[in-house]
Amino acid sequence: MKPIAKALLPWFGQYQRPLPWRKAYDPYSVWVSEAILQQTRMEQGVPYYDRFMRRFPSVASLAAAKLDDVLKAWEGLGYYHRAKNIHAAAQAIVKQHGGKIPSTKQTLIQLPGFGEYIASAVASIAFQEDVPVVDGNVIRVISRLNALEEDVMLPQTRKKIDSIATEMLPLGKAREFNQALMELGALVCTPKSPQCTSCPIQSHCRAFASGKQEHFPVKPKKAKTPTRNYAALFVEHDGAILLRQRPHSGLLPGLWELPMVEYSPLKDGALDLEQKFLDELGVFPKKLRHISSVRHAFTHFKQRIELHEAKASISSDSELKWVGRKNVKKLALTKSAQKMLESIK
Repeated sequence: MKPIAKALLPWFGQYQRPLPWRKAYDPYSVWVSEAILQQTRMEQGVPYYDRFMRRFPSVASLAAAKLDDVLKAWEGLGYYHRAKNIHAAAQAIVKQHGGKIPSTKQTLIQLPGFGEYIASAVASIAFQEDVPVVDGNVIRVISRLNALEEDVMLPQTRKKIDSIATEMLPLGKAREFNQALMELGALVCTPKSPQCTSCPIQSHCRAFASGKQEHFPVKPKKAKTPTRNYAALFVEHDGAILLRQRPHSGLLPGLWELPMVEYSPLKDGALDLEQKFLDELGVFPKKLRHISSVRHAFTHFKQRIELHEAKASISSDSELKWVGRKNVKKLALTKSAQKMLESIK
């Protein structure tokens, strides 16, 4: 066995976390866990995984569900395109593969939402296919092991890391080795203050030998995240609240929110703001009264939302809907909508 694998696999056997999908490595469980954890921290993701699996315990139950129900089960995890993709993939698996998850990366990657990472993870962890899995943890471990000075965000560097990961992989041990690399990055080879004295492959690490562990991986400096300003409306009538469902494509697909428009606080006065609501959403607000200010951050921009209470009339072609207060809780709301409704309480 290759030296790094020989040192790493016993460590994984002893220190791996007892995660629910590791009990039997059922393909559906592995897939759902990877979809959730792709952009979610482990400590946050496991409770959501448990809840999602109780709601949709099989590929068939997920495929048969309404998209709105899947989005509701995903509520709080963010990156809702993942929920949309996992639902579409379940339907494709039922229709094209008789409800059985394909066992090879080549077939998996053709399903909705199965990019390079998830296809590799499911193929290797659930089906023991000898393919590497490269996530952020693995990139960090390999960068430090090899003291890679190249920017890891560049395609050519990622290709190099993939090649190194393939070379490191011991045949027949893909499930254990891929998870071991990811676990090492999560528990020991952390972004800051790595626990090098506890690392089972410390003797193979060039970054440790040079004392420059935290220099790697090399990444470009992050640009300043821009802030975008919005105005939102809270309109209530006869126990119902005015809401809008976002399009099923683009940002936050299919989620529900309060009526909201982007505006410039320096250029758009109250009258212009009312006109914006009419032009963009088909609602004409009257007697706007400021309630609260809400902030929410996405990966690529920050929202600053000024929430107003108002009376309103709706045009005949408006897509806005009146939703009873009791039914609002049943909908998958955007995080900013949750914050705004909470601020009203």
